[in-house]
Amino acid sequence: MEKKATIYLNFCEESNKERVYFWLKAGHPLRSKVTGHAWLEFKADRGRWEMDYSDHSLQLLRQLCLPDILVNTYYLNREPVIYSSECEVLKPVSTSRASGDGRDLPTLWAMPIVHEGHTMIRYSFSYSKPIYQLLKSQSFLKWSQQYRCFVGKNDSADFKILIRNLKGIALLNFRNGIKIKDMELLQHYQAQWDKGSHRKSCQVDFLEMMQAKNYSTRTVVTYKKMIERFINEPAWLDKDIQKIEISDINQYHEDWASRGGSSASIHQSVNALRLYFTHLGKGKLVLNDISRPKKEKKLPKVLSKEEVKALLKKAGMENEKHYLILMLLYGGGLRIGELIRLKKEDLEPDRKMIRVKQGKGKKDRYTLLPSNILERLQRYIRRPDEGGYVFEGQFGGMYSSGSIQQFIRKYAGAAGIGKRVTPHMLRHSFATHLLEAGTDLRYIQQLLGHNSSKTTEIYTHVSSKQLGQIVSPGDMLDS
Repeated sequence: MEKKATIYLNFCEESNKERVYFWLKAGHPLRSKVTGHAWLEFKADRGRWEMDYSDHSLQLLRQLCLPDILVNTYYLNREPVIYSSECEVLKPVSTSRASGDGRDLPTLWAMPIVHEGHTMIRYSFSYSKPIYQLLKSQSFLKWSQQYRCFVGKNDSADFKILIRNLKGIALLNFRNGIKIKDMELLQHYQAQWDKGSHRKSCQVDFLEMMQAKNYSTRTVVTYKKMIERFINEPAWLDKDIQKIEISDINQYHEDWASRGGSSASIHQSVNALRLYFTHLGKGKLVLNDISRPKKEKKLPKVLSKEEVKALLKKAGMENEKHYLILMLLYGGGLRIGELIRLKKEDLEPDRKMIRVKQGKGKKDRYTLLPSNILERLQRYIRRPDEGGYVFEGQFGGMYSSGSIQQFIRKYAGAAGIGKRVTPHMLRHSFATHLLEAGTDLRYIQQLLGHNSSKTTEIYTHVSSKQLGQIVSPGDMLDS
C-alpha cells in the first residue's frame, strides 16, 4: 500500500498555542496548493507556513489537503516538554578519559528538560542508525515514549562515557543552558573537535584553580585555548613544560605577530601564560620578563542615527523579539552577554533603568531603559514561561548570542547598510550618540561600566559633533 503524503502541525514557539506551523519539503504535493490563501502565511525567514490555531483554519487546511494528503496533529496533542532554563554539570567521582578526532561528524544534541521536578537530559539527532544503536546500548539512557527520544540523568560521568563511545560516530553538543562545572568534562568535550590524537591538553587542576577563583566561563575557555595553542607548538611539543624559558615564550609571540596575529590575541596569550606558569611555580620569573606587543589603537566602528533607525525599522517589521533585542543593545549600551543574561526582575520600568548584574569584571551597574519601548517590552515579557530570562531561546533557557549576530547582519543588509554590523557596534553607537548629544563623559563611563575614563575617552575621537564644525583647508581656498 502506497504511503500518503503527510504534513505535521506544530505550535509556534511564542504564540501561546494561538498559531501553528508546518514545513513542506521540495516536491511535496501541497506546495502547489498553498499560495493565495489569506488564512495561510509563509514565513520566509523560517521557511515554513503558519496559520491561526482554530477549528475553522484546521477545516480549511484539511479541505486543501483532500484527497491524498494527511494532516497529522500528534505534536499538538502530546504532553508538552518543559525545558530547563539552566543546568550545571558538576564534577563527579570519576576517572573516565575521552578524546575526539575532529572529523566532520553528525551532531548529537543534549538539551536540559524538567521531568517530574528533576532536570533530565533529552538527546536529539537527525536519524542515524549508528547513533541510535549506540544510545540504545547505553545503560544510563532510556527511550521515552512521552518525549519520543532518549533521555538520561544530568550526570557528568555519563557525558564522559558518551563522548568516549561516540568517537568516530558523532559529536556531542550542548544546547544553551548547560553550563559545564566539571573541568575534566570540559577537556573531553572540547577535545572532540581537536585534530590529531597526540594533541596535549591544558592541566585540569589549572582550570579548576581558575574556576575556584571565580574566573568567568568565557575567560576559562579562552585561557585554555591559548595555553593549548602554546604547549602544542611543534618546536617544543616533546619538551618538558618546566624547561621552557622566557626567551622561548617571547620568541613564540614574536613569530605569531610576524604571521599577522592581532595584538589583542597575543595579549590574551600573555595573560594566560603568565597565570599558567605562576600556577606551575615559575611565576616571579615570568611576571617580570614576559614581553607584550604594543597595543593596536583602533577606533570603534559606529552607526549613524539614520542607520540605526533603518536597522530597527527592518527588525520591527519582521520580528518583535528581534526589534526589542536591538533596542536594548542600542538604547542601553549593553554587551551581548549582558543582554542574553538579562532577567525580568532586572528591568525597572518605573525608573526607566536596567540593572546589569555581574557584567564584565564581575561588576553590577545601572544603564538606561528606553522609554519609547516600555509598553511593547512589558507586553512581551507577560508571556507565560518557566524561565525568568527576558529573551529565551527556542528550547527555553538563555537566548543564543549567535542568533543575534546572525539576524543583525540580515537586517543590516535589508536596510542597505554597507558595512558589517555587529551587536557590539550598537554599544559603540550608544556611547557616541550620547556624547554628541552633550552627555558628560563621566556619566557615559558609568553607563558603560568602564573602570577607567581613558577607556571611555576613545569615543571623543569618533564623535562628529566638534570635528564636524571644523572647516577643511580645502574649503578655505575660495574665501
